[in-house]
Amino acid sequence: MQLGSTVLYVTHDQIEAMVLADRIAVMAHGEVLQVGNPFELYRRPANALVAEFFGSINWIGGQMREADCVESEFGRLCIDDARRHAGAVVVGIRPEDVRLERAFNAGQNRIEGKVVRSTFLGDQVVTEVKVREKSLIAKSSPDAGHFAELVTVHLPKERLVVFPEQIARPFV
Repeated sequence: MQLGSTVLYVTHDQIEAMVLADRIAVMAHGEVLQVGNPFELYRRPANALVAEFFGSINWIGGQMREADCVESEFGRLCIDDARRHAGAVVVGIRPEDVRLERAFNAGQNRIEGKVVRSTFLGDQVVTEVKVREKSLIAKSSPDAGHFAELVTVHLPKERLVVFPEQIARPFV
C-alpha cells in the first residue's frame, strides 16, 4: 500500500535503512556522499565510505595501469568498473562475491590462497583466506562444502569496485 507521502527517517543502522527506504541519502561530516536505492548503494557505491557503511568489504591496494586493469598487491586484476582513476587506488570486493575453488585454476583474477579458518554459520560459511601477506574474507553457501588448505581465489571483475587511494586510505 502506498500513502503518497514522503517521510524523512534518520538512522545509523544500514540494515534498517535498506529495509525501510526506497531511496537513501548517505551523509558524512555534513556532506551528502550518495543518494540512491539500497541496491545501488550496496553494489555501486560512489566512494569507499559508502561501501564501508553498507557492509563488510575486502580492500586490496594497487596502481591503476590501464582503463580496465589494476596492478594490485595480488598481481594484475582486471576490472569492469566504469569509473577511471589514475595512480594509487584501492579495489574493493564484498565477501559474498569472493569465489573459492578447490583446484588451482589459472586465469583472469585468480590467485592461489591458503585457508586460515572456516566458520560454519548455518546459512553460510565464512572463510578467511591468506593471499600473499593479506587476509581476505569469503562468504559461501554451506552446500559448497569444506575447502582444503590451498584454494584458488577468484575475484570476478564485474564485482570489483575501484576508488582513489587518498580518499579510501583509512580502510586499507
